[in-house]
Amino acid sequence: MERIEVLPCLYRGPDGAVHEAEFPKAEPQPHAVAADLYCPSYAARKGLTGPLRIEDLEVTVFNTTDYRRDVELEEAAKDRLVQAILAKEGTEIVEAAGGEGALRDRIRVVTWWRSSGP
Repeated sequence: MERIEVLPCLYRGPDGAVHEAEFPKAEPQPHAVAADLYCPSYAARKGLTGPLRIEDLEVTVFNTTDYRRDVELEEAAKDRLVQAILAKEGTEIVEAAGGEGALRDRIRVVTWWRSSGP
């Protein structure tokens, strides 16, 4: 049995502040987002035996055509993902996965569309 968990996306507004947006319900048209959206998600898998496994930890970046990597948003999205896993799945599951640091190290950041810029 698998369950996919998605969290609110983060983006940087015109004012430079970090804001939240709902995770897209469907894949947006390429580069049709108003701002680069940093969207955290993970999969929780349970087999017939054994504990729940946390897999596919990811921050998907739905990017604009003028995308420039924002390390601060990447880190904020990773932090939120680890905290959400702790809150929803519990410390036992996090410890079984190697702890908070191990989970954080497994988070991949994926740019959804190829950037046309450098």
